Amino acid sequence: VTVNSSNPVDADFTDISVFTVSGNIKQFVAGDNCNVAGVKVDLIFNGQVVNQFDNLGITDENGNYAITVQSERTYTLEPKLEGRTFLPAGNTPTDRTFVADSDKLNMDFEDITKYSLQGFVLAGAGSAAGCEQFMGTATITLTDEENCFEITGTT
Repeated sequence: VTVNSSNPVDADFTDISVFTVSGNIKQFVAGDNCNVAGVKVDLIFNGQVVNQFDNLGITDENGNYAITVQSERTYTLEPKLEGRTFLPAGNTPTDRTFVADSDKLNMDFEDITKYSLQGFVLAGAGSAAGCEQFMGTATITLTDEENCFEITGTT
């Protein structure tokens, strides 16, 4: 658009800029970096989730997510998956708040959820071994559904 003083024009413009907020969510288990799929990453402005009706904020099988931001504002990111706890990582500020004035890459999170497993190794049905009798050793192997890690221990 060219405007000169001999031809004054009223011109209205609409900002159609869009920015992308993207990152990854991993869990570190037994020295392995495991991707966390199915995490909903909410984009929050003034206490309201602004991406609640799209699926763009859900991590894929590689733990990656991307959210389109259409307004230059200050937002907060909040990853959610039932029973899980997340901490900021990568370029994500510790308070999870940022100004969307350009693409924001590597807005990562770490899943710090820990589980505890307890139990007993008992003799099989019909065995003469009692609760106080040594039966030998048992090897226990734990793995996740995605086969990201395997932990083996011996009793």
